[in-house]
This record gives sequence, C-alpha cells and structure tokens, in this order.
Amino acid sequence: MNMNQIGNSSPVFFSKPHRVMFFTGSFQIMAVILFWLSELIGRYTDLWPPLDITVSSTWAHTFFMVYGVFIFFIFGFLMTTYPRWLNTQDIPSKHYLPCFFLMSAAIVLIYSGLFISRPLLLSGLAVFTCGWAFGLFALLNVYFHPGKKPSSYETILSVVMSFGLMCCACNLFWLLTYKQWLFQILFTGGIWLFLLPVLITVCYRMIPFFSGAVLENYVMHRPNWSLPLIIVCLCGHACIELIGEIQWSFLFDFPLAITALYLSYRWGFLRSFKVPLLTVLHVGFLWLSIAMLLYGMQSLALFISGKYILGRAPLHAIGIGFVSSMMLAMATRVSLGHSGRALMASKIVLACFCLLQLAAVSRIVSEIPQLFQIWTNHLNLAAAIIWLLSFGIWVSIFMPIYIKSRIDGNPG
Repeated sequence: MNMNQIGNSSPVFFSKPHRVMFFTGSFQIMAVILFWLSELIGRYTDLWPPLDITVSSTWAHTFFMVYGVFIFFIFGFLMTTYPRWLNTQDIPSKHYLPCFFLMSAAIVLIYSGLFISRPLLLSGLAVFTCGWAFGLFALLNVYFHPGKKPSSYETILSVVMSFGLMCCACNLFWLLTYKQWLFQILFTGGIWLFLLPVLITVCYRMIPFFSGAVLENYVMHRPNWSLPLIIVCLCGHACIELIGEIQWSFLFDFPLAITALYLSYRWGFLRSFKVPLLTVLHVGFLWLSIAMLLYGMQSLALFISGKYILGRAPLHAIGIGFVSSMMLAMATRVSLGHSGRALMASKIVLACFCLLQLAAVSRIVSEIPQLFQIWTNHLNLAAAIIWLLSFGIWVSIFMPIYIKSRIDGNPG
C-alpha cells in the first residue's frame, strides 16, 4: 500500500498534514518536558540521581528544544498553508506522510538511543534528518509549482527551512566528531537562522491577517522595511555569537527589540484584548521584543563591565516566552479552525497560556542570582513543573481532535 492509499484509507487521521504532525508534536512536547523535568529532579533533589544517558544532557536539551519539538508544528502548519498562500492544490499524502512516519519513528529511536547506546541515537538522528528532508521536499514542491508567484514570505521560509535541515544534520556530525564549532553552529544557527526566522515570518504574515478578521476598522500594517531589518538583525546576532564577540550583539539586539515592539503596537496589541484568541497571539509576539531587550542589556553590560548580568535569562525569554507561547497560540487557532470549531479560546486554554507565562517568568528570574540566589534551583524546577502542567492540560484537550472528524462535517 503506497502513501496515497494510506491517506485515502483513513479519512481522518492521515487525511491532512496538520493532523499527523500536530499529533506527534503534542506527544513530543510532553515527552521532552518529562525528560527534562526528570533530569532537573535528579540534579536538585535526592529522589533519584541525574539521568544516566549516552550523551550530555545539555546536548539532548538543545536538540529537543531547537529541532525536536516545534518542527512538527512548523511542518504541520506550513504544509497546510503553503498551498493556500500559493493558490495550488493541497500537498498529497505521498509527500507529507513519509515526513511524518520517518520523524515519528526517529523520535522513538532517539529516546531509545539516549538510554541504550550511541549507535542507536545516531541512527535515530539520521532517520530524523531524512524525515526533515522529505518534509522540505513537500514544501519546495509547492514553492516551485505555485498557482501564483511566491511572495517574500514563502521565499524566506523555504530558505530558512533548508538551512534548518543543514543545522539539524550538524547534530549527527557533532555526535560523530564532538567538534565544538559544530555544536556552535547547531545551537546558534538553529536558533537565530532557523527557528526564529520561521516563527517571526509566520507571525508577520498571520497576526495582522488574524487581527483584521476579527477587529473592526483594522488596517493591516506591514512596512516594507521591517521584515528585512528583522532578518538582518537575526543574521547579525548569529554572526556575532559564532565569532564569540557577544559584547557587540546589542548593535543588532536593540534595533530588533524596537522593531518588534513597534510592530506589536501597530498590529493592535491593546485592541487584541477584545478577543482572547487573538490576545494570546499578540502576547506571544510581545515576548520577542522583551527577549531582545534582555539580550541587548546583557550584551551592553558585557561590553561595559565584562560581566554577564542576566545569565541565560534572554535565552529562556526567547525559548519559553516567545517560541513556546507562539506555538501554543498558533496551534490552538489552527486546531480550532481546521476541526470546524468556533474560533474562541476557552477559559481552560487561556489558563494554559497564563501558566506558560508564569513558567517563562519563573525560568527567567531563576537566572538572576543577584536577586534570587537562594531560590535559583527551586525556580528552575518550578518553571518545568508549571510548563508540564500548562502543556499537559493543552495536549489533553487538543490531541484527541487530531484523530476525530471535523465537528461541522466538512472534509479536512
């Protein structure tokens, strides 16, 4: 049975790319949080020792958070929206199911390899990279055969998704060689040249669109200079990190923070509070300006005094504040809309989002020892527990949706 036959034989779960990809992404986000929480409990309590795994826990955490969780939601979203944006037919199941099967199987192999053997881990990473390549092929096939000329959004996304594949492959080569420069590429390149450009471009494309759909007398504002400036700042920060001159990154961080804050204002941040489902999108995007302000302050302090005053607070403002909040907000809207449900955020979903904000704040302040030295480990552990609670509730609500038919009876 080929992939098209599989897709046709199950009109529900395999029928659309967002169903299968969001399903695995939901499983994976819970698995990753449980994995890291177990590691933190082992570090900070006497309940059990730190996890005995075949590689460093730092690499495992980096791989999962940069490459191994959000990519499922990214592929699910882009495989659904690319055909709409480019006015062409939906991506056939023979193109998205190989990505789903390979990346899902790879996750099982990677977890097994972490606890059993490095060769098994390496094989999982190889399969994961192949799955990514199939997913990228599905997107590029739409990009190069469009119903209308691609815009700058699809071009940027296609480029950074391709670069993301190369950075993902660096994980495999790093485990084979343990070269520090490879780790720097997979970490810095993965965040600043893959994950952030993808999410920011999607936000730039979709937040004004969503806002205009529900707010009266809304004027979409996407100045021609803003997205190119953001991309330049991201690339500039990445280059500064790669050459080890972090004290100069404020030259790119502050302009990016100001631009993001300006866009939040022009996109109607205050007006968004009239519609809770829109509010979570705007609050998630606001974290970008907050995180970049923290990065700029960190860099400037390093330039002036040679001291890291904020530790990894900026990194977690990006990772938990911006990336995780935007994932939850965007996945909520897509899941509701594509299941035939009303585009309304329930009180439970809003509670999940608020808990995630609390987790972000807890993790950020835990990195400021001058203020919370005694409570650093407790705050770090609390952030993981709150994060688990937030996504645990969210997954319990939305994961069943992906295996059920639309409630309005429409296909999809």
